[in-house]
Amino acid sequence: LDASLGLAWRAEHNELVASAQGAYYALDGSRLRTMGGALGEWIYHIDGYRQWASFVQVLDVRYPAQSLRDARRTVVGTSYAHQFRGGTSTYAGVYAGQEKPRARGAEALGHHLLGIRAGAHWPVAPRWAVFANVDWEHRRYGAQDPFFAVTRDDRQTQATLGLSWAPANGWRVTPQWTITRNTSTLPITTYDRRVFSVTVRKEF
Repeated sequence: LDASLGLAWRAEHNELVASAQGAYYALDGSRLRTMGGALGEWIYHIDGYRQWASFVQVLDVRYPAQSLRDARRTVVGTSYAHQFRGGTSTYAGVYAGQEKPRARGAEALGHHLLGIRAGAHWPVAPRWAVFANVDWEHRRYGAQDPFFAVTRDDRQTQATLGLSWAPANGWRVTPQWTITRNTSTLPITTYDRRVFSVTVRKEF
């Protein structure tokens, strides 16, 4: 479960957004992880087609059954978006941050991260559009893993391809296919994930 509540304020070219965020994850009916924090964003609208956006996010991550993994996650980033007159839009951004464990001696569970992302959205018919996104993230952990005697270093790539369909005014249906590949110096954390999802949205 994910929830967010926020406020947005805009004056001429500048827009400020502040929101509270929360997430609850369960596995087999038992609480696995919770997250709570805040997001602040500044958006500068250059004109009706271009904008810069910068953000800072702070989250507390807690594991009820594994308090050693509790951490504070802080991420800052910036991005640029451009919409062309034909309706096609593109964006690209960079971000960096860290996940710092709360417990002493748990440096091997914390990491610094650096990521880049890019994507595009192409209208192909009056109510149809195609979109694609690519994200890449590098995570460098803070100490050697006590069991494998290596310092974990991850490189994660994620690619998404999807459709956006507006069957009626105010409605949007979005099927998408996402592939994630994580390679790591810690063999047990190397994985592939494939997810197909369909989102239905109603705007009032």
